[in-house]
Amino acid sequence: PFTEGGAMAGPRNTAVALAEIESSRGGTSTGAFFDMDGTLIHGHSATHLSSDRLKRRELQLEEVFDTLRAGLNMSLGKAEFDALLEVAARSWAGRKHEDLLKMGERLFSRKLVNLIFPEMRSIVRAHQARGHTVVLCSSATCYQVEPVARHLGIEHVLCNRFALNEQGELTGRIDPPVLWGEGKARVVQRFARDRNIDLHDSYFYADGDEELGLMHLVGKPRPTNPGKRLENVARRRGWPVQKFYSRKENS
Repeated sequence: PFTEGGAMAGPRNTAVALAEIESSRGGTSTGAFFDMDGTLIHGHSATHLSSDRLKRRELQLEEVFDTLRAGLNMSLGKAEFDALLEVAARSWAGRKHEDLLKMGERLFSRKLVNLIFPEMRSIVRAHQARGHTVVLCSSATCYQVEPVARHLGIEHVLCNRFALNEQGELTGRIDPPVLWGEGKARVVQRFARDRNIDLHDSYFYADGDEELGLMHLVGKPRPTNPGKRLENVARRRGWPVQKFYSRKENS
């Protein structure tokens, strides 16, 4: 139903994607893995999180610069991403996990809920209707990701988390493994193996160039609002490319 290697945009082409899902094999052995930033939602949740914390005077200068740099540079390498995550972990050391969960809920209700692409809502629901194992797998933190997953009825969440002490406070360290690029692909492989998911019959929706490894692992890669490199690879390999614009004007 897709034009191989072609970009799809708009309601008509969303209907084509939905029809393909509806005709797919049902059951939990088929996985539907979704990235979040740039895929399920327009833009990057870290930018909005930093803006909120800046207004509340919770950001240190180092974190401001690193977050802005990450927002401008869409092709972070693993070392850069690890460094950015470590800055966040250190800046939140001593904070209560429960307080940060509330912060994430506030960010979601005030901003992120309005950035979810309606087309992707429909695609998530279509996979759920087929009984597929739907997973939100993101390099963002649980504070950004879990409210979105709950809102969309997604049971399984794979994301970055920070280590906690016995008092439920962040220690300033990252809870391994770090989900980014190849590390994220390994986590998805382990998740699929543990739940008898057939990756060759599974879908992966993502936008980042760093997701290429995982795109190659699944039988139904679905680049969504892709970066330049990912889109070029998709066109060479005949992967259907989805582009959504319905939320840009509201960002």
